[in-house]
Amino acid sequence: MKRLIGLIFVLVFGVAFATMKGIPKDVQGFASWKKVVTTGMALDGPHAGKNKVVYANPIAAKAWAGKAALPVGSLVVKTAGSASAPDFVGIMRKTAKGWEYEEFIAKSGDYSLMMKGAGCQSCHEKAAAKDYLFTRN
Repeated sequence: MKRLIGLIFVLVFGVAFATMKGIPKDVQGFASWKKVVTTGMALDGPHAGKNKVVYANPIAAKAWAGKAALPVGSLVVKTAGSASAPDFVGIMRKTAKGWEYEEFIAKSGDYSLMMKGAGCQSCHEKAAAKDYLFTRN
């Protein structure tokens, strides 16, 4: 029965949530999270690419519409490229110390860490008024 439900889900939504090798475990399956931004993102910049989507885990999604900062435990994932196998995966993870950042690119079917930490933080400082999220209104 579970397999049948899974097959129906794949047929309806067109995406199987397979493990993405190289992507941290806490964000595996992010494609099943709420899509909080799907339009209006620039094609250029550090997260260049087409078909960008921003996903939020349930903790972040609940607070996304409000003006307040997202709570600790929030995970936000931005992808660019194909829905089933994006070329780029950017992760923001809210901890008690603030946001942590990681960027991964696809290489030969696996994902490799491209950048994390201070390099991302220095750019996201420009969006401090929006809790460091450029895509948040």
